[in-house]
Amino acid sequence: MSLDDVKGQKHAARFFRRAIANGKLAHAYIFAGPIGVGKAFFARELAKLLLCTQGKDDNCGECPTCLQVDANSHPDVNWIN
Repeated sequence: MSLDDVKGQKHAARFFRRAIANGKLAHAYIFAGPIGVGKAFFARELAKLLLCTQGKDDNCGECPTCLQVDANSHPDVNWIN
């Protein structure tokens, strides 16, 4: 999976890829909106992208780091509902 797999959020994926490439990523983001638009999925994929040890332009989804994020057990990823 990747940021581009979140339907209807291509603009957000471009924004975050550009911020990462330019070294302008903020220390925190709030994902807000109606239920079902992909906020949690997008946030999870972004976390994997930022933490992945194998991927280059995207997360690999298979390394221990990506698997920890998917299992909600990565020590650097905290979910606030």
